[in-house]
Amino acid sequence: MALIGKAYQITVPFLIVLALIGYMISTVKILTSKIVKNLWLINTALLIALVIRLLIVSIIDVTSFPGVNVVYLSPAYPLLLLFVTLALSDTLGKGDSEVAGFVWTA
Repeated sequence: MALIGKAYQITVPFLIVLALIGYMISTVKILTSKIVKNLWLINTALLIALVIRLLIVSIIDVTSFPGVNVVYLSPAYPLLLLFVTLALSDTLGKGDSEVAGFVWTA
């Protein structure tokens, strides 16, 4: 069990950085081609949920009681792992078809 935990500690931060880079690449592709993929929308929603969770916990920590701990951050861990998985699959996958999204006309 300790081996699995150690593997997560080593690999997940590296994968988070790769996922964020891949998300930024997808965002640039969307801004240039104006074709929004559904997977990018899901990743954006996951990132917004993570940021809101961190913001709420930070506000609670500053104003009320110590809230930055594993108990209050635990709902964010599955969102983070899901974002990493989907962002990497979006970057490395072949989901570039127009069927997988919609055309942005702004």
